[in-house]
Amino acid sequence: MDLKQKTIENTFIVFAVSFVTRGLNILTKIVLVRLLLPEDFGLFAIALLIINTVSLFREMGIESALIYKKDDVEDAAHSAFIIISVIGIMMYTIIYFTAPYVATFYGEAEIADKREDNSRNPIIRAYKKVKIPTRRMWNT
Repeated sequence: MDLKQKTIENTFIVFAVSFVTRGLNILTKIVLVRLLLPEDFGLFAIALLIINTVSLFREMGIESALIYKKDDVEDAAHSAFIIISVIGIMMYTIIYFTAPYVATFYGEAEIADKREDNSRNPIIRAYKKVKIPTRRMWNT
C-alpha cells in the first residue's frame, strides 16, 4: 500500500473515531439529562467546566513529543511520566483549594463538598497519558 492510500485510509479512520466520540459524548449528556435532576445536572456541568478548564494545561505537548522521540524511548517515557505526574498533582492542588471560591461564585456549596472527588480526576488522567504513546513506539 502506498503512502497516499495509507493517508486517505487513516484520515477516514481519524474522522470516524472523532465522529463516534462526539456522538457518544452527546448521547451521554442526553442520558444524564434524563437521569439527573436539573440541580444535579447543573452541578455536574459546573464540575466538568472546572475540570476541563484546568485540564487545558495538562497536555503541554509531552505526549506528542514522546511519540516523535526515536532514541532513548524508555528514558523519555520515565521523564514524561514524572512531568505529567507533577502537573496532575499541581492541578489537583489548584482544584482542591479553589473549590470553595468557585462554590461561592456559583452559590453552590455542594461544589466545595465534592472537591476531593473532582480534584482526583487530573491525577488519574495523568497516569494514563504516558502509557499510550510508549506502547505505540514499542510496537513499531
